[in-house]
Amino acid sequence: MLKKKLQDAIVKLKLKEVTQIKKKFEIGLIRNAVFSVGTDFNSAQVTLNNSKTIPVIVPLQRKYLTGNGEIENYEPFKITRSLSKMNLAVFLVASDREFMGGDPAHIKLVKTGAEISVIQHDFFIDEVQIYQAKSYGSDGILLDSEFLDSKKLGLFSEVAFQLGMEPFIKIDSTTELENIDHEIIGGVVIEKEGISGVLKSEFYRRMKEAKPSPLPVIVRTPWLSPREIDYFRDQGIHHFLLNDDWLWQPNALKVLERMIQNNWPDRQL
Repeated sequence: MLKKKLQDAIVKLKLKEVTQIKKKFEIGLIRNAVFSVGTDFNSAQVTLNNSKTIPVIVPLQRKYLTGNGEIENYEPFKITRSLSKMNLAVFLVASDREFMGGDPAHIKLVKTGAEISVIQHDFFIDEVQIYQAKSYGSDGILLDSEFLDSKKLGLFSEVAFQLGMEPFIKIDSTTELENIDHEIIGGVVIEKEGISGVLKSEFYRRMKEAKPSPLPVIVRTPWLSPREIDYFRDQGIHHFLLNDDWLWQPNALKVLERMIQNNWPDRQL
C-alpha cells in the first residue's frame, strides 16, 4: 500500500493531466478515433499461460515509486533486448513520467525491441486514459484498486476489453472484484502478503476453472527461490510480477537470469 500523501499527490497530478486532455478534445471524438487505431496485439494472458515462456512479468521504469533517485542511463530498448533472450513472458512498461520516470513512447520502443506482450503501467483514474493506452499500442493495462473502487474497476475493465486490450487488476482483496466479469480480464495481481485470503475465496475457485484456460493469478514478489516457487505451485499459482525496484539491485540482469535458470531450467532457449 502506498502512503496516503503519495496517493494524493498521484491523484492530483493525474486529475490535472486528464483535465488538460478533455479541454483539448471532446471525449466522444477521442473514443471514436481510438477505435480506428490499428495496433499489433500480443495477448499477455496467452503468453503467461504458454508452457514455453517464463511466467514472470518484469517492470520497466526509471524511478522506484517508493524510493529516491532514478536509474542513470536508463535504456528500455537495450534492457528489452537483453531480457527477450531469457524467454520472459510479459513486460510491465511505465508510461507515467513524474512518479515512475516512464514515457508512453517506451511502449512501442519495447515492442520493437522484442516480440513480447506489454502491459502499460500508469495510474488510471479516468476513462480517457484508457483511450490513450490504446493509441500507444498497449496490449493491456494495469488497473489498481488503490486508485479505483470496485465499480470503476469493472467499468474500466469493460472499456479496455472493448478496445481490444487486456485489463489486469491489482487488488488487496477479492471483494474488490465483485463488479468485474472475470471472463474479460487478463489476470489478477496480488501482493505476496495477501495471497492466503485470495486462495480461500470463491472467486479464486472460479478463476482456476475458467475456460478455455485458467485466469492467471499473479503474485507480486521480490526475487524468487526454488523453495518459494514450489510453495506457490502447490497452491496452484504459477505467475509472478517482480517488485518495481528490481532494476536497482546490483547486477540486476545477471541476478534475474540466475533466478530463471534455477526455477525454470526446462524453459531455456
